[in-house]
Amino acid sequence: MSSLSQRISKADYLRYLECPRFAWLWKQRPELRIDCINSRLSDQGDAVEKIAHELFPKGVSVNVSGNLSNQHTLSVMETKETVIYQATAITSAFIAKADILIKDDLGWHLYEVKSSTKIKPEHIADIGFQASVFTDCGITLNSLNIILVDTTYIFQKNKGIEPNKFLYTKNISEKVYDDLLDIQEKMKKAHKDLNRKSPPNVPSLKKSFKYDLPKTLEKCYRQHVPEYSIYDISNIRKPKLDEFCKKGIIKICDVPDRSFKSNAMNLQVSLTKEKSSKVNISSIREQLDALEYPLYFLDYEAINPAIPLFDKTHPYDQIPFQYSLHKIPKPGARLQHTEFLHADKTNPIPTLVKQLTHDIGQTGTIIVWNQSFEKRCNRYMGKMYPRYKSQLESINLRVFDLMGIFKEKYIDYRFKGSCSIKSILPVLIPELSYSELDIQHGGMAIDGILDIVENKVIDRPKLITGLKEYCKLDTMAMVRIFEFLNDL
Repeated sequence: MSSLSQRISKADYLRYLECPRFAWLWKQRPELRIDCINSRLSDQGDAVEKIAHELFPKGVSVNVSGNLSNQHTLSVMETKETVIYQATAITSAFIAKADILIKDDLGWHLYEVKSSTKIKPEHIADIGFQASVFTDCGITLNSLNIILVDTTYIFQKNKGIEPNKFLYTKNISEKVYDDLLDIQEKMKKAHKDLNRKSPPNVPSLKKSFKYDLPKTLEKCYRQHVPEYSIYDISNIRKPKLDEFCKKGIIKICDVPDRSFKSNAMNLQVSLTKEKSSKVNISSIREQLDALEYPLYFLDYEAINPAIPLFDKTHPYDQIPFQYSLHKIPKPGARLQHTEFLHADKTNPIPTLVKQLTHDIGQTGTIIVWNQSFEKRCNRYMGKMYPRYKSQLESINLRVFDLMGIFKEKYIDYRFKGSCSIKSILPVLIPELSYSELDIQHGGMAIDGILDIVENKVIDRPKLITGLKEYCKLDTMAMVRIFEFLNDL
């Protein structure tokens, strides 16, 4: 275990605000982070920050570590330099690094760069931490600013990224200083708690985090949580989790009946206690009988990069790059499969839509899982390429959402309150599994597609095969679940 009385960084403090126990484990048990990899979100943030430097060019970077970074910052501030990247302030308890520090006639101004599109509560805490540490070091900040991504910006390939249009700046000094006393109190508590010999107690654990936890750390964080715990109750809020934990209630089976206003949550609890399911066979039968053959099972994989890749696209546009399509021509007919994957750094939409409209006939029901995603992709592609708009609108009119059945008509305690295909499949079709695939979930698929587009992959054929196998399993899973329901 690492030594105590360590300084707290901004990252430590923000983790502490998510959950003190999580933050302590991260800081004091670094061996639990052995399987931690740099996230795509982190890389994206770094790329946006580099673009922001172009708003304030020719700055000096503080690229040394430890106490030397503080000394380097102070020495640069005493010169005529007016732009500093990663300026560092260090006190006995805290260390802060400013993305960009600017000097004008009024003094120094702090700018933090975020790949977000709007101000979030954690941004106030983030910049408040910075302001507090710099102020304690005797550095007066005349304004506190945040630089964000503007989703109204339209990328023009012939011009490249235009920083002054891609990004916008908000002065949030007033918001930060209104909360600064509270932030400083929390900073003191964070320093004390994160330097304890054992992790601080928390009323309840956190269900999910901003970034995925390393598996070893997550296992330690949730080590006393049993299967079918209160954390598996769908849509449960922290106050209710705190209430149950204070009463020593961790297993769903120990939750009192009718504890929630939500009928769905109460039903999940009662089904878990009974280890049973609730299935409305007649209603399911009615829905399936209304489907029109041929049946098409469709799944997209898409990317939504903060920094636009293609001409006339916006930041965070959802751009389909891949699809899998299984087809049942008529009852009892042999299953057919087609697929598409765009593996070049060009806009995939024209080629994708051309093949999709060829693969999908003019009649028949198109079955998806979570229709809002596929329909949104189709509307976007139709808007970007109006010549395909009517065809894509026709596809949307024929969509049937298989997931909808598992919201009300087929509920099993083993789904743990989830309608995700990753939760349904292991229960209904256990022989089909993502665990043996190289790509095992949507996040890995997005990373894989971006690696191909950005030419960052070593074994390109292997990755392409892995992406195709993953997307194909998504639609095969729908086929098998449909068959299961049909046999009820």
